[in-house]
Order: sequence, then structure tokens, then C-alpha cells
Amino acid sequence: MPTPEEELIAREIGKLGALGSKLAGDSGNIAAAFSAKLAARLLPTEQYQIETIVADGVVSVLTKIVHFFGANGRVAAELEVAPSPLPRITGIVGSGFLNLNPTIVHAEVIVGDAKSTTLRITSLAKEGLIKQRSAEKAVRRLCDWLNRAGD
Repeated sequence: MPTPEEELIAREIGKLGALGSKLAGDSGNIAAAFSAKLAARLLPTEQYQIETIVADGVVSVLTKIVHFFGANGRVAAELEVAPSPLPRITGIVGSGFLNLNPTIVHAEVIVGDAKSTTLRITSLAKEGLIKQRSAEKAVRRLCDWLNRAGD
């Protein structure tokens, strides 16, 4: 049984399939979207996770994360992902080659105060035969954004 995150990735890949079909002038948008979603369900889901400490308060860090998701994709609705016992923001960003691989990124607050925030950042992406390391790249981009945003 696929997880909510795997279903979300499949839907996002389906949107890319439909868009590609539309751009090519093909009227088979529904078939392209369905084929892309089916293929996504068959591909393995790669996961990458790190814990990092950001030298900033919780509110500021969460604001920066929302800005990152807005600039690189979108914030996921709570109903699109499985619940978490920790405070969490989830987004869908492009990653991999030309940032075309939809990747889910969860940023969970483990510990935080006014001066420091410890995050667990987890990402999930579908990978085919050619490994793009999309999940790892998305996490690293978010970490770079958080470290750079204070400059």
C-alpha cells in the first residue's frame, strides 16, 4: 500500500506528464498523466535524512523554510502527507536534473529556542535507473538556503 507521500509524488509526476504532453501539442493529456502516475508508483522511493542545527530562532527558521518552498515549489497541505508528532512543514520542490523531479521535503523541529533550532530534514523522491540523488540534493539546497538566509 503506497504511503500518502508516495501518492503525492505520483500525482506531481502525473502533472509533469500532462504538461509535457500539452507542450508537445498532444491532446492525450489524460493518458500521459495516467502513464506518468503509473510509472511513478512502480519506481522505488529514495529517502535522505539529516539533522542540522540552525543558529536562529524557531519562528525565523520556519519562516525561511516557507520562503524556500515558495521560491522552489510549494508548501504541501497537511492532508497531503502523513501526520507527524513533531512541528513540521512539508513542501514539494523540483530536484535532480533541471529540477524536474518532484521531491517531498519534510522539515521537523526537534528542539528550538530563541537562538537555535535543531531540525530533522527528510526528503523523498522517485528514482529510476539513472540515479539523480534528488532527495539528497533537495535537503542540501534547503540547508544552504537556511545558512545563507541569515547573511
